[in-house]
Amino acid sequence: MSKENEEQKDINVENQTPEEEQILTITPAMLDAEGDEEKKNKTDLTAIIPDGDSATSSSEAIQLTSREKELKTDGTVIIGFIKNEDEAEVKLNVVLPEQIDIAKRKEEIQKNKRKKQNKKEAKKRVRSKELILQNRMSIVAIIAIIIIVGTIIYITTKPTEKGFKALTIEVELGDKLPTSVSTYVKPGIGTTVNEMAYTIDTTKVRIDVIGEYNYTVTYKNTKKQGKIKVVDKTPPKLTLRENVTIVEGQDYTPETFVYDCLDYSGCNYSFEDKDTTTKYTKPGKYTIHIVATDAYKNKELKQTTLIIEAVGMVKKYKLLTPYDETKGYSVEEVYDLHFAEFSNQAIILNGTRTVTRRYEDEEKFKEDRKLFYGELNYTIDDKEKTIVETTPANTVGYNYGEMEDVHNYLIGQGYSEV
Repeated sequence: MSKENEEQKDINVENQTPEEEQILTITPAMLDAEGDEEKKNKTDLTAIIPDGDSATSSSEAIQLTSREKELKTDGTVIIGFIKNEDEAEVKLNVVLPEQIDIAKRKEEIQKNKRKKQNKKEAKKRVRSKELILQNRMSIVAIIAIIIIVGTIIYITTKPTEKGFKALTIEVELGDKLPTSVSTYVKPGIGTTVNEMAYTIDTTKVRIDVIGEYNYTVTYKNTKKQGKIKVVDKTPPKLTLRENVTIVEGQDYTPETFVYDCLDYSGCNYSFEDKDTTTKYTKPGKYTIHIVATDAYKNKELKQTTLIIEAVGMVKKYKLLTPYDETKGYSVEEVYDLHFAEFSNQAIILNGTRTVTRRYEDEEKFKEDRKLFYGELNYTIDDKEKTIVETTPANTVGYNYGEMEDVHNYLIGQGYSEV
């Protein structure tokens, strides 16, 4: 090449703009070009210098970068620029990184990592200790607050004798008020009530009227008010007649079956089955359910038996004996007989014989009263001066049971059919 050409080339290089400069790719082969013998004695730089295949395009800088992931922080060095496709200029005074002892370098990196990890763990331990201390202090503070609040509550709510309570109690309508003070009072201290130390005032309570009433309890000049609720929760006490007997076609109602009913607010009666009177009309024997209800809807249910007899199957006979001075009374005898048909024969199903003695002689009445008082089947009426004897009559006379025989016998004895 001529001198002029060389000068011209230098001028072109000097006049080249930074944008026209390109970074030169240097491979391990370029660095180790002194000869094979020297190359053998040199440390392998491939760990930090990429091979030719990994170079970028000619318009980009080529960086000397470690292939080892752990060594990438060791930096890069630009060592030259490409002037054109055929020429490249090496940057002057470029100092290549010193060869690295990979094993030693990795060991240093691992030590640095361990140091950092140890610092992190030390910080965590410090923070953990701080948190534990804070938690302990918080727990101590909470316990102290609980103790203080508990002490205040205990002082302000400490039981005293005057801390008794007047209770709210319920009493059934018509019952008597309780007489025990412990029914009305919960003591301020302990569980035992000194009956003599308290005064109960229930004068405003009406036990015969449903409602709530105030009463007072006084203890050592301390007066407190309680409530008494008068309620009706008790159902009526119902008693029914057994084997109620009527003749076919005769009307009957719930009251027909009631013998007695006790309830302070009164009793109302009904059939459990509202169709009872239309369902049971023919001769036969039926089970009837009667419901007694008081004014406050308390109910009692009982059952009894209804016997409906055919027309002509009920016979009644009467015999009157005039007043006898020696006996001091007159006599009325009545047979009330109920027959049932069996194979076209009317046989006594059940019956009663009632003998009523009506006294005109006071002394005779007193004598007989002493004689029959307390005896079964006898009823004594002091006002009417009567003594009534009632006995079952399943047969009549000489064990007659058939209607025709019974009828003939009683008519023959002077009885008349009524």
